[in-house]
Amino acid sequence: MLTPGVFGGFVTARLAIGFWMLMFAALGWSLFVESRREPVVEAVPLGARVA
Repeated sequence: MLTPGVFGGFVTARLAIGFWMLMFAALGWSLFVESRREPVVEAVPLGARVA
């Protein structure tokens, strides 16, 4: 995605790089938020065996 934008000209390249960095920021933020969530603990039936 980044390579065609860089060859498109000065303004196009800067916009492509800026968009690329915003997507990495969104990915990092989503990973951070997901890591802070409480783990979901499901009830295990009494007769169930844990492997």
